[in-house]
Amino acid sequence: MSNLSGIWYNGASSRGRSVNLSLSTPTCLCIDTGDETVEFDMAALSISTRLGSTPRSIQIPGQG
Repeated sequence: MSNLSGIWYNGASSRGRSVNLSLSTPTCLCIDTGDETVEFDMAALSISTRLGSTPRSIQIPGQG
């Protein structure tokens, strides 16, 4: 399983948190904040396309 690191903006604060992202199953994204682990159905996520070296973003419904 591959892990990625990223910054999570939860919509409640402008402060980003360092997180690790992984797939717990082929259809479930797992975000580990260090304090908690949150899982999201991949079908509900909106993932931006890559443009050059611009980082991708993931929009999570109900998360800001």
